[in-house]
Amino acid sequence: MKKVLALVMVIFMLAAMTNFALAAPEYVGEVTVQIPGFDFELTLSDAASKYSPAVDAGYGMMVTIAGKPGSTLTFSKDVSFGSMGVDGAATATAGEPISIDTVDGYYIYTADMSQFVIFVTEANAAGQYNEAGLTNDISEISTAGGATGAPADTAPDDAPPAGGESALPAELASAYPAGVWPMAAGQYDPSLDGQGIPDGANVFGLYDSSFTTMLDAPAAIEGYTAVTAAADLAPGSYYVLIGGAGFNYVIIVGIDGPITAAPPPPPAAPDDAPPVEAPPVVEAPVVAAAEVYITIVNNGVVEVAAQPIVPGEMTIEGVLLTAHEKWYKDGVSGYAAGVDATYNMYLIESAWGVTGVPFISQGEAMMGSTPVNVAAVAPGDNIIMTTTGAAMAVTLTATAGET
Repeated sequence: MKKVLALVMVIFMLAAMTNFALAAPEYVGEVTVQIPGFDFELTLSDAASKYSPAVDAGYGMMVTIAGKPGSTLTFSKDVSFGSMGVDGAATATAGEPISIDTVDGYYIYTADMSQFVIFVTEANAAGQYNEAGLTNDISEISTAGGATGAPADTAPDDAPPAGGESALPAELASAYPAGVWPMAAGQYDPSLDGQGIPDGANVFGLYDSSFTTMLDAPAAIEGYTAVTAAADLAPGSYYVLIGGAGFNYVIIVGIDGPITAAPPPPPAAPDDAPPVEAPPVVEAPVVAAAEVYITIVNNGVVEVAAQPIVPGEMTIEGVLLTAHEKWYKDGVSGYAAGVDATYNMYLIESAWGVTGVPFISQGEAMMGSTPVNVAAVAPGDNIIMTTTGAAMAVTLTATAGET
């Protein structure tokens, strides 16, 4: 709920900053579209000739679809809209038209919350949503039956069928399935940015699930063609990307759609390894009232390793400020945070003297969307901050009494 409320705040902040209007859009009659990343087809009875492809709105990639006031939307499956922080603000039944006036400004998220589509009428398209641009021809995403869409048999031969899945190549069975691009901010190696990776491509890390064993890049992947740049990727091809801090990746576009894969199991013990004995039963150590543990990894180097500290306040930011004061060469001046003007969110601007948002994990989980200045920590928590490199590349823990 907080995420949706913040999204609405971002949208209205953008509205407040806009004081000009676009020309009214042209309309092209009935169009059926398949929005990349969404599992439904949508028919608009009177669609605008332009739409906005995915742009980063801070709370996922935002697609904007515009229609003429009074026109209708018909979905291929049941859908639920959100609006003004209320999930389920409206619903549409598969095959039954719903007026765009009813859902003007409403949005639908994908299941993984990585992107959402907003539906707007002429007034919104020329007003509060004009930042979205409406610059691309709707024909880019139209399917057979749309006034501007190409017939189904004119689709490129290498286009994957909508909603399909590709099998995991054997050569990537031990690689770590990092996710499908684009991924949420803070959930991936920043060295993947700016590489031209196409939406829908699978990202496989060339390391195991413990993030400690690096894997060699495959010499070839059966059924797939190697390319020399991520921007050249198309269905049935792959690219080996050299990432940051020694973490490398295979970027691959499935033949029939995204590749589904579970993380590989941790490396097995060798056959001649001695049997593992059950650890002795000991009482849990007593942790100081406000003591937590902090690890700082800077450019792949562990500079602070699971050290106990008592933060000034029991938040992630409190832990980071205390760590900077205690161990960073320039003290707290190496840390900066504030409300980002683009996303209207409280974000870290630099840490350990490195500009940019670092990876932060609390225990074994990456931080969520809660700002660091209010994200609570508990006594005994293990906090890891990584300024560069792959998320969770180092996992160190400590308990009271350890040094």
